[in-house]
Amino acid sequence: MTEQLQQAIEALQRLPSDAQDTIAARILEEIEEQEWDAIVSKPHVQALAEDGETEDSDITPSIATRLEAARYAQDLGYEVRVRVDPILTIEHWEEHYADFVAQVKAAGLNFRYWTLGTYREKNTQLDGWRERW
Repeated sequence: MTEQLQQAIEALQRLPSDAQDTIAARILEEIEEQEWDAIVSKPHVQALAEDGETEDSDITPSIATRLEAARYAQDLGYEVRVRVDPILTIEHWEEHYADFVAQVKAAGLNFRYWTLGTYREKNTQLDGWRERW
């Protein structure tokens, strides 16, 4: 936290509670607007808005980015959890999942819960399988 922000917070704390609420609401509105502006200014979001198409990799954060975000939340004191869903048994799947667990350990993450999900098909897909087998 910058020194200027710390001074502003200290000054805010000296105000009556209704004034604190008013100022806090304005600050949160400004933060939300800036976050939205940052999101919509990204090239992949602009491309999606313009032509409705984008690469999946442009809208899905990488595992490293997700782990970094989880570490940030953990460092702020939040309980962090992981959901690995679906579990896929692709070629060399054991190595892929072991690598993921190693990345979690290297990032210093301590997930409170690990939720593991299975691959699920929609009914029409299952019906197609039933017909073939």
